[in-house]
Amino acid sequence: MCPPFGTAEYDRLRLLGLVLGGSQSSRLGKRLKFTEKLADSVSTFVFGQEIASLFIVQADVKAGVEPAKVEAAIDDEVAKLVVEGPTAEEVAQARAVVQAAFVRGIERIGGFGGKADVIAQCQVFTGNPGCFRATLANYESTTAAQLKAIGGKWLGRGVFTLQIDPASASLPSRSPLCPTSRPAWSRRRPRG
Repeated sequence: MCPPFGTAEYDRLRLLGLVLGGSQSSRLGKRLKFTEKLADSVSTFVFGQEIASLFIVQADVKAGVEPAKVEAAIDDEVAKLVVEGPTAEEVAQARAVVQAAFVRGIERIGGFGGKADVIAQCQVFTGNPGCFRATLANYESTTAAQLKAIGGKWLGRGVFTLQIDPASASLPSRSPLCPTSRPAWSRRRPRG
């Protein structure tokens, strides 16, 4: 669990997530997609809620690559980011990405990230329909040192891994008990 929506820590964790996996030039994007060619896509995001949030790293593993190898690379990059912290350039890029996305979103009235969504989310989660102003100020004032501290506090606390494998050709496409086929999914592994 991570800090709740509407807090400075939540906003900073969002920026740290962008440094880790928020673009093609992020740490995970460069390593998993371009350098080691282990994944077709990789992304990070913070799923914010009123009481707590979740920090999520998602990777689509390339065919023929062992998922454990991708997971080890992700763990390695997270550990490096927690120990070293982001560079000032990475923080500036993450800030630009999140601010641009906010502006593009509020150009719409409704829809995902539109004016109505932003105001409603602030009102429901914080009781203040203008909480986005504080969020924007947090993005603007956040330093690399603050992101390093947030990473150390929230990203070293354990992990839940969910691996979803495509259904194999040997599995029946339909079961008499279940009218639709479902991918096989596996394992929960706590870390300490």
